[in-house]
Amino acid sequence: MVKIVLRIYLAAMVSSTIYCLTCGGIAWWADHQVDQKNTQQALRFYRLLGQIAPGFPDIFVWQGWRECELGNYAEAKALAEKARQRNPESAEVPALLGQVAYMEGRYQDALECWKDYPAGRAWAYYELGRLDESRQCLKQCRGDEPGLDELRKALKF
Repeated sequence: MVKIVLRIYLAAMVSSTIYCLTCGGIAWWADHQVDQKNTQQALRFYRLLGQIAPGFPDIFVWQGWRECELGNYAEAKALAEKARQRNPESAEVPALLGQVAYMEGRYQDALECWKDYPAGRAWAYYELGRLDESRQCLKQCRGDEPGLDELRKALKF
């Protein structure tokens, strides 16, 4: 009886390990595709991961960012809402919703989503013509965030 229980336990551990390695590998390949700027392929990997591991943390956020990059804003917003239902405390959900709002030209909505993201707020204020507030947000930003050099140049003119 003990041998049977041990064999079942061992089989469960092996299959669990294979499952985790598979999910981790798919996530790695997806991230690699993001790094290579191959958004469509990254989205395919994230969708696959979502199918085989629907409980994988942040899977909806990752898919949402890729959809946003592809200009599929309604889908990105729907995925962000799914992510919010799963994890209401996620800092990534407001960032994604802010990006969707910004890309759709809803700058005031983006400001509301980006309460804790000074770089995004700086851009939204700029788009709204509120240049002093944009400059104030820029002072709070790290120097290495993408796109801030362009914003600084634009604010000088």
